[in-house]
Amino acid sequence: MIVSQLVILSIALLILIIAVVRLPGVFDRLLLAGSINNLVSAILLILSLFFYNSYLIDIVLIYVLTAFIASFAILKFFSNDRFL
Repeated sequence: MIVSQLVILSIALLILIIAVVRLPGVFDRLLLAGSINNLVSAILLILSLFFYNSYLIDIVLIYVLTAFIASFAILKFFSNDRFL
């Protein structure tokens, strides 16, 4: 059951990566990058359940926080044409 979930999430991840390459807008790509980050974190959480490793949960938390800060910084940069 866990393997089938990983396969479905991997297919969805591949579709999102193809969509990121094809879409022209910056904000569309940023939205899809957030979706990719969510899928990668879900895959890592499922792998932590599969391998009974709790340290992957800490890695997922750091990954999600870093992705959120990066997407916020990119959005701020492109909305005002200034970073600070």
